[in-house]
Amino acid sequence: MSARAGFGPSVLALLLICAAHSRAAADPPAAHGSPLALPLMGGDSQPELLAQRTIQRSWGPSDDSTYREVNVPGWKSEGGAMGLSFLVPGAGQMYAGERYGVLLLLGEALGIYEVVSLMHSGDDWDNKARTFAGNPTDSTSQWSFAAYQRRTGSSTADLQSLYQADPSLFYYRIGEDPALAPGWADYNSGLTSRDTFTSYRDNGQSDWKRSRQWRVALWINHLGSAIDAFRVARIASVPLRNNLHMHLKTSWTGGGPSMAATIEAKF
Repeated sequence: MSARAGFGPSVLALLLICAAHSRAAADPPAAHGSPLALPLMGGDSQPELLAQRTIQRSWGPSDDSTYREVNVPGWKSEGGAMGLSFLVPGAGQMYAGERYGVLLLLGEALGIYEVVSLMHSGDDWDNKARTFAGNPTDSTSQWSFAAYQRRTGSSTADLQSLYQADPSLFYYRIGEDPALAPGWADYNSGLTSRDTFTSYRDNGQSDWKRSRQWRVALWINHLGSAIDAFRVARIASVPLRNNLHMHLKTSWTGGGPSMAATIEAKF
């Protein structure tokens, strides 16, 4: 009588698992892979390594990832406003929308007029003084080399050389240097001619001095207007945080003030 031993499904599964375990123990997997691989600690001392997949993706322009530059209505360049007002006071303010820039422009025009007018007036007074004193080579002039040499007995060679080289300095000396007083025609009767001459020259010097003062005022107006124009343009571009600005534009609409604000983000 023969007996047959049989294996059920559960016993067969158990044998397969044991065979797989024995094979794994005899031939452990090589430790390889990325340093970032995470070990799974099993029952034995050899960690098993997870496989790691590397994903590479190229980022390029697309319809939904590109940004377009747009002109913000009412945007004013701070540097542009400053440069305009430095060249022409008030121009930067008007560029930024501030109407009082017209006043600065009118002030600049008035200053230029005063400079030119006072320069011409000073020249006129100086020419009048020279005409009154006359040509020193003419003995009939109010001041002459002949009269000076006759009264002092001194040579006039140096004075004549000075007159040829620098007439302005020569006329200044005959009006201010007491040593040259004998050259005036009325030297013996009170020197009223020299007083008249010096008053003409003083008027001319005064006008020239005022002209220089107006030129300084014009430069101050240029510098002050440029700084103010930068301030006005900066008000229209208020920084909220990095790369984010709020632009303000003020105007007078419908008999009252109005303001528009635009938020601009830069990427």
